[in-house]
Amino acid sequence: TNPGILAGTPGAVPLGTPSVRPLLDADELNEGTPGAVNDFRVVEDSFNAPTGRAVIQWTPTDNSQYYFSYTRGYKAGGFNPRTNSAEVPLTFDPENINAFEVGAKLSLFNDALRANVTGFYYDYSGLQVSRIVSNTSVNENIDATVYGVEGEFVWQPTDRWTLNMNASYLNTDIGEFATIDVRDPLGDSTGNTLLADLTNGSNCVLLNNGAPPLIGQSLPGPLAALNPLIASPYTVCGSFNAPNAALGGATPLQTINGAFGTNYQVVSGIEQSVTGNELPGSSNFKVAGGIQYELPTGNGYMLTPRVDAYWQSEQFTNIFNTEKDRIDGYAYVNAQIKFGPEDGFWAVRAFVQNVTGSNATTGIFDSGQGAGNFQNVFLLEPRRYGFGVNVNF
Repeated sequence: TNPGILAGTPGAVPLGTPSVRPLLDADELNEGTPGAVNDFRVVEDSFNAPTGRAVIQWTPTDNSQYYFSYTRGYKAGGFNPRTNSAEVPLTFDPENINAFEVGAKLSLFNDALRANVTGFYYDYSGLQVSRIVSNTSVNENIDATVYGVEGEFVWQPTDRWTLNMNASYLNTDIGEFATIDVRDPLGDSTGNTLLADLTNGSNCVLLNNGAPPLIGQSLPGPLAALNPLIASPYTVCGSFNAPNAALGGATPLQTINGAFGTNYQVVSGIEQSVTGNELPGSSNFKVAGGIQYELPTGNGYMLTPRVDAYWQSEQFTNIFNTEKDRIDGYAYVNAQIKFGPEDGFWAVRAFVQNVTGSNATTGIFDSGQGAGNFQNVFLLEPRRYGFGVNVNF
């Protein structure tokens, strides 16, 4: 046994020690408190679940195949990083999915048309969704359902023409769930006060609970010592609930509420219901397609022009689905022309991407309060053109 550990000072952990938990500081948030060996947190949990997949397949002809599948999927839970928010749990739960799919793979019109069509229904339990809290990323669990249909089609009406198209419809629906929008801690509430803590760049909410707004008031008598705390909405959020020696160990809010019979509270934010909202990044419709023509130029060489287009409908960047979270639908077009031997190992091509020069927004990442709630906005690449050489070895 290492004497340093028995004395509560840093030292090696003996071989065979089943758990270091008894050796750790009970007050994990403050360094150097009595009994500390190392100030770090130990969180233990285990996750397991049965999974599997079953498929029924029917192939009535050489040109058609139909199938139905059921899949039980699972993603283990995990551990959230330390934050200064009491609303963030230490762990997040596993994610489970019951996935049902039905589809067909068809070859029609003497193989001129190939079609793959799939319908799906996914039932998520504990879907893991990330958000930023106190400058770190944490996971929450929500229930959700996802269903839709998608199709892939390739049509070759002649030996030279090829047309392809992918299309999908997607519907997502969040189950009963409520959480705090750090960019809008007040939500739709009225009669409450938004506070800004400039010491760490975060916000909090003062619940007035029917009492007059506390911020800006001037307290009389012995309570006047609290006036600097409530003089401005720019104040240290944690001070309201911190024991104060000048108040006999009571917190400022306990003292104020006791003196005036009020029920002021300071919380990180007010939870907002997201029940029925769409999942982030879930456009209802997507369509992509292309067309090309193979033009023989003689002596075994081929010139192949091709055009591709893509369109998707609007989507949301997070589960709150507000107007500021909306990304409009967008479209773009790419074009290229390729030249090379029909059966050769090389080809040269010239291309133009984003022919129309669209500057559409394709995604947004929301930062946390400590970073000023800024957003990273991702745009389509601008129009680009160039040439390339393809070589197969």
